[in-house]
Amino acid sequence: MEIPAGVSLKDARVAKDLQECDVFINVSITKHHEGVHYSGALKNMMGLCPFSTNSYFHLGTLKLGWFADVNHLSQCIADLNLVRKPDLCISDATTFITETDLMAWQTRRR
Repeated sequence: MEIPAGVSLKDARVAKDLQECDVFINVSITKHHEGVHYSGALKNMMGLCPFSTNSYFHLGTLKLGWFADVNHLSQCIADLNLVRKPDLCISDATTFITETDLMAWQTRRR
């Protein structure tokens, strides 16, 4: 779908159900994000997109490499949130994922 007001993201593939549902409730987890320090409902919208769209968020200009263009990533997340405003946002703060937790998780995956 097109995102006319998007700055970095002009179009995105998103789950068809997002446009067809009557009520949209965004339930996110609480975690650290390099660009904004707190990742919640805004970044959670990436879960509605396939890998092809999300990889564009992380690739940026490619001059800086994967994940390195934090400004591009943050702007794409903001642009994606122009697609549809949630009717309700809930943040699960029972567990916090911090940068240290994330680095440990990525190390275990290798």
